[in-house]
Amino acid sequence: MGVVSLLLWPRPPRPGDNGVLDGYVVNMFIDPVQQRKGIGAALLEACLDRAKELGIDSVFLHTTEAGRPLYEAHGFASNPDWLQRRTTR
Repeated sequence: MGVVSLLLWPRPPRPGDNGVLDGYVVNMFIDPVQQRKGIGAALLEACLDRAKELGIDSVFLHTTEAGRPLYEAHGFASNPDWLQRRTTR
């Protein structure tokens, strides 16, 4: 029906932040026949609950435009501080 992964991203502590892990949500996929039934929301909530249990303060992800409303409904917002660069092959 669906799948999602929460990658644990180790990092050094930052000023004012004692956490040593960030979370990265990847590979969220819901079978098209099963979409719009709350499965994606349930999977995402399970990820966020587990992140909280692990003491993770920040959870990141990349999304398609189709997926954006789900994530925004769960409190995700664009972060203008995030920069990305592809490596040259």
